[in-house]
Amino acid sequence: MQVKTLSKTIAESNPNWADWPTELPTATYRYEAPPLYRSEAIKAGERLHAAFSTYTQGEWITPALYFPCQAIESALADLGVYEIHSEQFIQKGSLRGQVDLHGTLQNGRPVVIELKATLGQHALKPRPSELIQLAAYAHLLEHKNPLLVCVRVALMKQRINTYVIDDTTDIMEGLIDHPWQHNIVPTTEKRIMMA
Repeated sequence: MQVKTLSKTIAESNPNWADWPTELPTATYRYEAPPLYRSEAIKAGERLHAAFSTYTQGEWITPALYFPCQAIESALADLGVYEIHSEQFIQKGSLRGQVDLHGTLQNGRPVVIELKATLGQHALKPRPSELIQLAAYAHLLEHKNPLLVCVRVALMKQRINTYVIDDTTDIMEGLIDHPWQHNIVPTTEKRIMMA
């Protein structure tokens, strides 16, 4: 089962621990960049993910995506992100997904980051399913007390909002206590059942 699918299913049950604690972003960043070409605007989220991964490797990317990537890097540096891994596939039992960004802060604390691009007017707070998705990734990565971050990039407005949850105790406990884990079949058991 995909983490995104599981997160949406859990969100439909309206758990009280799955709402982002504030409407306001933790920080807002502005940047200036050439406008996106129409071809770049199509699937903007996927393009931004690929561009940021390329950017972190020091390779050339189009200026329309270079400057938001530079602003994302500044936002992560302000949070104290020291080490970062991009677009990593993770799996535990039959639950699988691809975490956008994760790593550690300078103090050694783990951080899990969701990177979202929008072509709309606003970079809004994360939906409950997105918070659950972040917590699920942290759980799969076996992080204790992770910092959860959503970076929203409004590509047309050239603005980035970061949303940060520092105290993740209730969210992580809510996810662990939720009955979803009873439906996840370990990969080895699944293979035996299919044989």
